[in-house]
Amino acid sequence: MQKSYRWAPKIEGGVRRTLNAAAKLRLKDAMGDVRKTHRAGKPPPLWIAPSVWQDLLNFWATDESFKKLSAAGKKNRASDNEGLSPSLHSGGSRSFKGHARKLVS
Repeated sequence: MQKSYRWAPKIEGGVRRTLNAAAKLRLKDAMGDVRKTHRAGKPPPLWIAPSVWQDLLNFWATDESFKKLSAAGKKNRASDNEGLSPSLHSGGSRSFKGHARKLVS
């Protein structure tokens, strides 16, 4: 990367942290897409080696911490909004319904 871009040596640590954080988010999103693709019955992407794919399938099926996080996320995404609908988005700490009620009153 330093062949294409240049930065002052004193900010090397900050540059690395920023790039690593961005890469982490991109990989997390990509793996989420891969998992959705698998659940839809499609073949694995070509950039994942067959041995790694098998390890991922085993991990998704057996890892207790992954299952726990997955179940919590599923529950949160389906959380009820006072019996009206699933709570999908929020405008900060107050829900959209909460903002609407405050505007009416």
